Amino acid sequence: MIYVSGSNGLIGKELVKNIDNYIPISYRDKVPEIDFLPRSILVHLSSSTTPRNSFEDLEKSFQSDVLIPFKIFQNYLKTNPNGKIIFLKKILINKIEAH
Repeated sequence: MIYVSGSNGLIGKELVKNIDNYIPISYRDKVPEIDFLPRSILVHLSSSTTPRNSFEDLEKSFQSDVLIPFKIFQNYLKTNPNGKIIFLKKILINKIEAH
């Protein structure tokens, strides 16, 4: 079984088109209750949708981007101590032109 956090995001939507059997993981403000299956894979794609707003509410950003995922990983590793966690990130790079 493959678990995917962020399956509704830009990368996630494309990824799950190619996966027949997956379970989406969704969270905002609290750790979701997930009963991970043994020998499963966790693909982590979730993060703040607007990083530039992260500085406005640092505590909330830390909670959703660090603490909650960390607790999900801990929960996953209890069932799958040798399991695979795959991280993917989308990075926007602004082109800087020399003058």
